[in-house]
Amino acid sequence: MPFSDTGVATSAAGVGQFVFNAQTDTLLWDADGTGLTGAVAVSTFATNVTLTAADLFIL
Repeated sequence: MPFSDTGVATSAAGVGQFVFNAQTDTLLWDADGTGLTGAVAVSTFATNVTLTAADLFIL
């Protein structure tokens, strides 16, 4: 996953993406994929969770 100079994950095409913040155990949705607009917290998990793309199912 590419990162900007500020350490924010960015998508190559500037499209929305999920981002997992391992420090806060929070799954975020970044609608523009650049981190410029605030990401929205989707879920907060118990500590020390391991989350991969295979764990997500989008309807």
